[in-house]
Amino acid sequence: MNEKGLLAAPVYWANVPASVKNLFDRLLGMAGKKELLKQTIKKIERCMK
Repeated sequence: MNEKGLLAAPVYWANVPASVKNLFDRLLGMAGKKELLKQTIKKIERCMK
C-alpha cells in the first residue's frame, strides 16, 4: 500500500458530516450491546443447567 492509500481513510473520515459519524457510532454501539447481551444470555443458560 502506498502513502496515499494510508492517508485516504483518515482524510475521508474527516470530511464525513457529524450526523453520519453519529449514525455509525450508534450502529456500532448497538452491535456491541447486542453481542454483550448474547454473551450474558449464554452465561445465564449455563448457570441454569
